Amino acid sequence: MSRDVWLAIANEAARDPSRAARLNALLLDLVREAKEQGGDSTPPGYLYAAAHQWIVRVRDLDPEPLPTAAFPARTPITASALDAIPFRTPFTALIVGVCGWALARGGPDPTTGVVDLGEHILAQVLPTAEAGRDLFSVSIGLDGQVTFGSDGRDVRMFPASCVVGTRLVPRAMAWTVRRNQIIQVKFRNITNVPLENVTPLVTRPLRLAEAAVNFFALNLERP
Repeated sequence: MSRDVWLAIANEAARDPSRAARLNALLLDLVREAKEQGGDSTPPGYLYAAAHQWIVRVRDLDPEPLPTAAFPARTPITASALDAIPFRTPFTALIVGVCGWALARGGPDPTTGVVDLGEHILAQVLPTAEAGRDLFSVSIGLDGQVTFGSDGRDVRMFPASCVVGTRLVPRAMAWTVRRNQIIQVKFRNITNVPLENVTPLVTRPLRLAEAAVNFFALNLERP
């Protein structure tokens, strides 16, 4: 099936809200079938090109202190003491994908203007997941009532590399939200989490210049 046909299906889903969910499911099935038959037949992220992009971001995100034997009451790594960042949905939509990224600060210190060469090098080599998604954890909620992410009992934050995809390969979703609902995204800088078999002398916590989650949304309202 040609890419033009795939794009036509995506555009029709955006144009006709009553058929959007069914067409989106069909589109995902067609892409999955094409991959099984001959690999990736469409450019990464192609299906999301026509979607609106809702970006929730935080800047200058420092690590939070981890609990220790001396300070057991500190916020555990599976949560955050920081407030969630709210995003009010501008229209009723079908969210079809989500991606994220983080940028470790490696440039001049904003207060002194001095570049720490060691920090600059570390900012380049510390991320192991594409787009730096292993540098922060994330949780996503809706209207302050529902949080998507738990261990089956309690709310948990997970590394963004486990929760969201990249801009070229977003994580597929099929999540309908109504106009004026509030999506909440909570971020935590996890660059201070000890790495297995890595001495603390090799690495150290870094401030994140930016961490972001990007939802790809199809407008379900009438034109």
